Amino acid sequence: MEYPIDNNRVISENDNRQHHNKISIKLAAIIVVAVMVVTIGFFFWFNCRFLVQCKTPANLSIDGAIIKKNEVLAKLTAQFIKLHIDGLLVRGSFYSAKKEVVQNIQQGKWQDAISFVAGVFSEDDLGAIDRIALFDITGTTMVNLPEQSHLIGQNFAYRDWYQGVTADFKPYVSEVYARATKPPANVIGMAFPVKNNNNVPVAILLFTIKTDSFLGWLEEIKIGESGRTFIVDKRGHVIAHPDIAPQGELVDFSSRSDVQKVLSGQSGTEITLNLNKEQVLSSYEPISEFHWGIITKIKLDELVKSGFSK
Repeated sequence: MEYPIDNNRVISENDNRQHHNKISIKLAAIIVVAVMVVTIGFFFWFNCRFLVQCKTPANLSIDGAIIKKNEVLAKLTAQFIKLHIDGLLVRGSFYSAKKEVVQNIQQGKWQDAISFVAGVFSEDDLGAIDRIALFDITGTTMVNLPEQSHLIGQNFAYRDWYQGVTADFKPYVSEVYARATKPPANVIGMAFPVKNNNNVPVAILLFTIKTDSFLGWLEEIKIGESGRTFIVDKRGHVIAHPDIAPQGELVDFSSRSDVQKVLSGQSGTEITLNLNKEQVLSSYEPISEFHWGIITKIKLDELVKSGFSK
């Protein structure tokens, strides 16, 4: 699909260089972390065992090395997901600060303003950005891409992304929610304040990211046969889980003890149950910047069969 772009717009060479340098740094970091994740996954199965042990309710001893590696994998996954998001935040911050965007908004030329942001679709090499929109400072939709005219004039001040970005007028990553566009989809909102030359907010730029993208990123992380890694938002709602359809009903994991701990900012490991009520070794790591949590788990039965228990 093609989007309207003003061919007369001029982007300064310095802005372009700064923008692409930032993105290159982020993408390089993502590649490095991806290699680290694969390496940790490999050593999860082949490294030697240590003497430290953890007693489970079934009087099963799990080697401390395995617990440590599960925790490291959860930590690396948190960094991996955060780097993906940071790359998108760089793009949003760049476009929300473009003088052409600000000037057109101040002149009431919303369609012209979003035309300067449309290029983000082609620059998004992660393929994660699903939609973009511009709102006035009250949260009312002024323009969106791909265009859905029935949303123009609707107010979304009740959304978490609006309340988050207007709290301090800094970029904000929202909780998971069902979007109002057609067809409906579960998404994450990334909201950016658009400020004038006096640093006064005049609008809000929004990127929406379908939860399918997060699930795709998680698929790059393998932990044995039964291993699973999932992401929860600040309310304990599942953003992405290998065993849960990304575009089904939102699933609430807030009652799980490991989810409660990770959302309180804790890192650690415990024995808990999976969706099939089987015992699993569960390690958790917060992504504090977004108030999210990463949880990595593997069945105890698999650890026993693999010889990583006593």
